[in-house]
Amino acid sequence: YNYVASGAPGMIIQNQPAIVLNRWKNPGDITDIQRYSKDSGDPWKAYMRMQDSDRVLTDASYIRLKNLSLTYTFSEENVRKLHLQGLSLYIQGQNLLTITNYQGLDPETGKTTLPPLRLITGGIRITL
Repeated sequence: YNYVASGAPGMIIQNQPAIVLNRWKNPGDITDIQRYSKDSGDPWKAYMRMQDSDRVLTDASYIRLKNLSLTYTFSEENVRKLHLQGLSLYIQGQNLLTITNYQGLDPETGKTTLPPLRLITGGIRITL
């Protein structure tokens, strides 16, 4: 369920998404975005009908690389030269990549909610 959550076209309620630039403007235009009008009657009714139609259904399928962890552990021979028992480097990431054709912010959380934050951490693990 994906509707333009910015109010009816022509209503000065809040910012409009860039997709409204493709709205109907002149007779003969072919688009699925209704025309803008200063009249709050008919455009509002049309907008409300649009929200109840299949126009708001969308494909929200996606592929997401949710977690990735890489570790490099140094050999015992090299670690002993440093008078250590263990030494490794690591990097971890969360929400690194999302592949989708979804038009909103995030297909998992919806059109008006921020997607999960991308998080990357790294470090050195030393065992004395």
